[in-house]
Amino acid sequence: MTAQILDDLHEFNYLDSERIKNMELGELRQLAEDFWTQGNDYQDSDLTDSFDNFIGRVKNVRQAFDVLPNGIYIVFTHGMWIGMLMWQLLHGESSRVNNMTKFREFELAIRPKNCEVFLLENGGI
Repeated sequence: MTAQILDDLHEFNYLDSERIKNMELGELRQLAEDFWTQGNDYQDSDLTDSFDNFIGRVKNVRQAFDVLPNGIYIVFTHGMWIGMLMWQLLHGESSRVNNMTKFREFELAIRPKNCEVFLLENGGI
């Protein structure tokens, strides 16, 4: 098998690493919580994602897989990315997908663990 890198599979990078590198844990937690109240188009910096951008990246990967031949594919990515994939599959194109607050509640409730394996088959998890 030949590995193929899909750029849109990278984790949801919503806080600028330069901005947070010297923060205390409490400050960092507060900044992270504050992010989820900013709105879908908010970016912490030019180096980070907005929530809308994140939604779009996951959709792009789904579309890339839609055109692949039937087969088994292994995907390595991060927990929040998998959470967004699940969220989109559960809610389709409804406006609920774009609701940051509802996604955050969902993601915290189902948060995939490191090295957890999910099987996606015929449009379901």
